[in-house]
Amino acid sequence: MNHEKHDVPPANPGHETSDVNLRGIFAFAAALTVSMIAVNVGTYLLFGAFERHAAGLDPPRPPLVDERRPPAGPRLQVSAAADAAELRERERQELNRLRWIDERERVVQIPIERAMEIVAERGPPAWPEVKEPTGEAASDENEEPEIEADNPGGAP
Repeated sequence: MNHEKHDVPPANPGHETSDVNLRGIFAFAAALTVSMIAVNVGTYLLFGAFERHAAGLDPPRPPLVDERRPPAGPRLQVSAAADAAELRERERQELNRLRWIDERERVVQIPIERAMEIVAERGPPAWPEVKEPTGEAASDENEEPEIEADNPGGAP
């Protein structure tokens, strides 16, 4: 057997005979990074220019736009049960309140339970009599209006 060493590479070795060009890969990665940064900065500046141009075309904002007020329309009810409970509590407080209505006329508001006890003991208060209308006012009220024959609708 011939074990001599030959410096000539075979014609088809079946694998890479040289290393990867690292300088080329790093140059490509650096160029790609720089171009991505340039595109992002350019896009940012371009959109800023678009925004300034569009702001120049818009009419000025009305002064009340920045004022934070709730809309004047109807409010949506968030919790019907809570609102009903709150209403009933306000009504209960109003019905059980003791206060002067008119101190000069000596009219007071008393709690509803006490008022019902007084009505049960003494009976309901006497209401003033309603007087029946007399004279011409009574006869005018009870008469039906006359309708003329040539004006069946009764309009003047």
